[in-house]
Amino acid sequence: MKKRWAWALAAALCLAAAGTFVSIFVSHRLNRPRGERYVPQDVPDVLGVSTPSIQDAVAGRVAQPPPDWVSAERWARVRTLYRTYENAPLWLEPEGVKDRASALLDALAKAGDHALRTDAYPIDSIRHVVSAKRIDSSATAADIANADVLLTAAYVGYASDMLVGQVDPTTVSQSWHIPARRAAVDSALLQTLQDSSMANGLEQMAPHDSEYVVLLREYSHYRDIVAKGGWPTIAPGVSPEELSARLEAEGYVVPRRIRCSSCSPRGSADTTSIPTVSWGAPPSRRSTSTPRPGRGKSDPTSSVTVGCHAHLDNAMCT
Repeated sequence: MKKRWAWALAAALCLAAAGTFVSIFVSHRLNRPRGERYVPQDVPDVLGVSTPSIQDAVAGRVAQPPPDWVSAERWARVRTLYRTYENAPLWLEPEGVKDRASALLDALAKAGDHALRTDAYPIDSIRHVVSAKRIDSSATAADIANADVLLTAAYVGYASDMLVGQVDPTTVSQSWHIPARRAAVDSALLQTLQDSSMANGLEQMAPHDSEYVVLLREYSHYRDIVAKGGWPTIAPGVSPEELSARLEAEGYVVPRRIRCSSCSPRGSADTTSIPTVSWGAPPSRRSTSTPRPGRGKSDPTSSVTVGCHAHLDNAMCT
């Protein structure tokens, strides 16, 4: 129960990242000015190691089996990307691990904020191989190629999940679904690699509509609740104090108490004080001036009485 809302929002986030967004993203990338594009083949060397020797090492690495966390389909995409860019390093720059690689590592570290499972791009394992301390002036062509290929494999996994999502909509009883075309996803992967600002390119992969922004905020809110131990379970007979604690744990504001003189399980008046709370605003910002459900305007003189059924068996509240 404690994690139900967090998981529900996580599924919603994954679904929100799918569908027609891929085509919109690709269209935006194709319309960028030519001067803003990055050309991997133009990198002359990495930490003094010539690009031709790195290209040979990359070709040898992608011909081998993938890491355990990379699927066969995504490994095929990795090979396609390197073939398109002539096996040139896609992430490491003349100074080594710099802006491009750092932007990707940062995006991978924050993938959980978008409710993505990160087993397809384990950041700790990747950092163990790709770091400024390991990829330094002593690095060989094989070291550089291995690090670059690992980053590309992680990029393919992360970008695919951001563009298409990790949840198949048909598995959660969604009655409609617009499947993303593989060609559109492949084009998006290629186009983003040409972005002169990799941080911006990766950031643009997330949906930016207002609904997704709200989902992100609420998901973060419920993750915080789970991290703190969740909220207590309430049952019939709960005290006003326990009900207040339960509501406050989710972020509702319980500003005062009223006397519920019309609540009675057996027809007689009951003057037990119960908390009042209003609905409609995001957690931690709800107040008694929030519109009641079903109303078109704010009604500051009334608030929704919550918990009377929990406090009084089969009670009626007006």
